Amino acid sequence: MLKRKRARFMGVLLMALVALGTAAYAIASTSTGAGQIRGFDGVQVTGLPDFACTSSLPFEDMPGMSLRFTLLRRGAVVVLFQGQFGGFSSTADNRVGLRFTIDGAIVGSAIAIGSDPGAGLGTFGYNAYSIPLKPGTHTAKVLWHTFPTKATSCVEERSLIVLRP
Repeated sequence: MLKRKRARFMGVLLMALVALGTAAYAIASTSTGAGQIRGFDGVQVTGLPDFACTSSLPFEDMPGMSLRFTLLRRGAVVVLFQGQFGGFSSTADNRVGLRFTIDGAIVGSAIAIGSDPGAGLGTFGYNAYSIPLKPGTHTAKVLWHTFPTKATSCVEERSLIVLRP
């Protein structure tokens, strides 16, 4: 009898944790903002054989990583990027700098820095929470650069996602 009660309790506990996990999935929160995300807009995915390389010290647009989205009401968005860096002509142990912009304004922190493994491959992601945006059409972009001088960084498969209210 005691074993049955414990098993029932564990089953109820497991279902509660699953339900709690599902509820947490519908709510997005970060250190700079919190709120419900009721949908997401557009998934821009670029994959093989479309790789891109840069040797630029100033930030420049990453090829294929621009996404237009429309807000029906005022609100903040979450911008997510993930890319597979290295291979091809990458310089080993250089640094890749990433920046998001929406309509030309920097989103989140000014820069995220990742290591390019050179001949190997490494996945690097960066996410940011925007300030509240006005309703209308906006454009999110991923900008990148590499350093030190004369280094080359390459990216293969990559994705850009905008979660909007």
